[in-house]
Formats: sequence, C-alpha cells, structure tokens
Amino acid sequence: MNARTQEQRDAEWLRAYGSDERVEFVRSLPSVASGKRPCVNAHIVTGGTSRKADCTDIVPLTWSEHEEELHKIGPRLFEAKYGINLRAAADETEAKFQKYLTTTTRPAW
Repeated sequence: MNARTQEQRDAEWLRAYGSDERVEFVRSLPSVASGKRPCVNAHIVTGGTSRKADCTDIVPLTWSEHEEELHKIGPRLFEAKYGINLRAAADETEAKFQKYLTTTTRPAW
C-alpha cells in the first residue's frame, strides 16, 4: 500500500478545493440547480480513478442534489433535469470567486 505523507494529502486537498476561503465562498452561494441553500462544493467531473477534479470544476449544490441526484443519475441527465450546463456553471463559479478575491478586504495574517 502506498502511504501518502500529510504534505501530499494537503497538496491534493488544495488542488481539489483551492483553499478554506474558496470552500466557504462556494458554500455561501445558492445552488446552481435549485437556488436553495445550504450548499456543498460539488465537483462536476472526476479527476480520474479515485481522484477529485480540480477546484475550478466545482459548483454549489445542495447535499441532496449532489449526492442523491448528480452522483446517481450522472451529469448529463442532471443537466437536462435542471436545464443547466455544469461546465458553464463551474466557470461562472470560478469567475465569481476571482471577483470576490479582488473586491473583498480580508485580514492580512
């Protein structure tokens, strides 16, 4: 079994989620499918076998939309059901986060 170091796990988490600040930002958004809250960071694609995609492949979805629908029926049927394009929604989510970074005063720790 290939044991990963904590440093490797941390690097993988950063690649997949970006930062704690990004995770919280996405959680604050309404679902791209229903407009409901609260939301989770839902990856719209996989990054390969047992690997999460990058943080730019995330949209806000409610827990049930993410786990009970997206993962069960798959992205294409999910898009058809809600009349959305997940790739476009992920790109928009990333653009909103980048705008947030440039317009929000955050503590300089």
